[in-house]
Amino acid sequence: MSATATFASRAGCAAEIPPEMDAVAFARRCLRFEPDAKQQEVLLAAGPRTIVNTSRMWGKSTIAAVRALHWAWTKPQQTVALVSARRADSVDLMRLTRKLARELGAAGKAGPRLELGRGSQIMARAGGDGPVAGADLTIVDDAARVSDEAFAALRPAAAMGKGPLLLLSTPRDHSGFFYEIWEQDRSDAWVKIQATAEECVRLPEEFLKEERKRLGEIPFWKTYMCNYDDEKVRPKIYAGWVDEPGGEFMDGPWGYEEEYWKDREMPEGHTLKKEWTARAEAKARAEAEALAQAQAKNDEQDR
Repeated sequence: MSATATFASRAGCAAEIPPEMDAVAFARRCLRFEPDAKQQEVLLAAGPRTIVNTSRMWGKSTIAAVRALHWAWTKPQQTVALVSARRADSVDLMRLTRKLARELGAAGKAGPRLELGRGSQIMARAGGDGPVAGADLTIVDDAARVSDEAFAALRPAAAMGKGPLLLLSTPRDHSGFFYEIWEQDRSDAWVKIQATAEECVRLPEEFLKEERKRLGEIPFWKTYMCNYDDEKVRPKIYAGWVDEPGGEFMDGPWGYEEEYWKDREMPEGHTLKKEWTARAEAKARAEAEALAQAQAKNDEQDR
């Protein structure tokens, strides 16, 4: 297909988009982007508040850009706010949005604002730059890195626009608004979607094995398996029985073994129990030998 024909095809798609076209169909037909099953779930999330806890390298920024373009392109007189933690991230996110917008023939000029047809626009902001007042859709990319202060300013502005609020991030610290909403908010106010590395077909198994070895278990489970609760991970590391005869317990330089088992009963046959029992017996023998040598020395001096 020639470049002219390709451009004509894209322009035809742009001109024919019905307002009821959903974001998945829009991504496929107009942006030539095929979202995976979990990405489709995020694109179609219809609640007023959605939080997405994702693996690293899942495609958060791409989904943020697709969702923004769909909203602004299919609805007139709309303002979409794309919020990032840092200004450099904001620039990168708008650059990605413009790249996708070329499929619509609407990349526009460089800058933090992308103007689309029928009076709609997408505005990219860093969290510290203040909110976009009255935004009809607010998307926060890499939300766990946005400060609580920036989010506190963002929420009233999003509420004024009466539009949806979408948070996307990989887990980071055990604090902050993203952590609190994901882990502690038990209300129905938020639609919660989790997308782990195992659900991402673009992340090869061999790569994940390398990352697991490089990072260690707990950081890997947080970064790639969307896990905030270390206590759920530690049993997977330390409490594992050896199912196969001759199998080895998955040990390593975790530094949590004694802490984990301090107040727990270790099952018989556990590799660590055997190791620690042998270590304790060796220590007892060494102490007994040292005591015997000291006693023998004292006896010799008494003579």
